[in-house]
Amino acid sequence: MKIVSKGAAQGDLLVTRISAIPANAVPEQPENGRLILARGEATGHHHSLPHKSGVALFRDAAPGVLYFKCDKPVSLDHQEHSTIKFAPGTYKVTRQRTYHAGMASRVLD
Repeated sequence: MKIVSKGAAQGDLLVTRISAIPANAVPEQPENGRLILARGEATGHHHSLPHKSGVALFRDAAPGVLYFKCDKPVSLDHQEHSTIKFAPGTYKVTRQRTYHAGMASRVLD
């Protein structure tokens, strides 16, 4: 499996590499051994990372913005999308939006 180092999209998530996590971001707790990045409104599935040593997830004050960092390669999983493996680093996770007739809405996954 190819390891991504700059960024990638998975469903309604856009993941981009950044230099550091903002100071105001707070750690997120795992659920059943997984760090949940987003839940699919249409399917009930979720985008998640395994909760293991060297992987941490953080939530920003801005709605819909998350960050994760990993010391080793880590897999972003989803039940209906291909797994993406990220190289060690720090990443920003943004929910993608779509625009129709001047109105913005989140992409449903």
